[in-house]
Amino acid sequence: ELAGAVNPWQTAWNRVLWGMALTSITLNFWCLNYILPTAGILLSLLGFRALRRENRWLGACFAITVFRVILNFPVLILGTTIWRSIYAASPVQSILTAGNVILQLILFFCLWRGLRSVQEAAGLPPHARAAGGLLAWYIIMCLLAAVQYVGLIIPLAMLILYLLMLRSLCKLSNELKEAGYAIRAAAARVSDRVLVLFLLAILAVGCVC
Repeated sequence: ELAGAVNPWQTAWNRVLWGMALTSITLNFWCLNYILPTAGILLSLLGFRALRRENRWLGACFAITVFRVILNFPVLILGTTIWRSIYAASPVQSILTAGNVILQLILFFCLWRGLRSVQEAAGLPPHARAAGGLLAWYIIMCLLAAVQYVGLIIPLAMLILYLLMLRSLCKLSNELKEAGYAIRAAAARVSDRVLVLFLLAILAVGCVC
């Protein structure tokens, strides 16, 4: 829909961007390697939840994010149990890791197509090059991980490139706002706060048990 509707686009899109940023950060101290990605995936969940009915591609992004929550939360809980080492040595971990990689690739593709559809609806020329660039960026990062690259120059350059793409996506959101693009948040019976508290409660109870 165009201007005149209640527009939650900015809030939802900011959550998506922060979610992507946090899920890409790995800090191996103070349990931040678990906390930041978990916060990131929850922010992505809330962002795509509001946008899920805007077009089928953003709806697919929401479905993929829900599936990633279903996959990752049990793994986080399992990591607090005595079976952690057994899981780490099993083929299940490799399968889930590969599954997460595939889901992330599909997510970036759907995000690219979803943004192009949003631009068309706003009367803007569809491009969303930064979203398409994220797909290529992630493929390159997977290749670097596969060959076990240990240098610093390329990862640093990739990090800078990633930040620039996020900045470009932020500008794209401003372009849509200036074009008068507005959406109505998809109706939800459960508020964002209740949903997040519920998911965190499941995570906390599972870890304690």
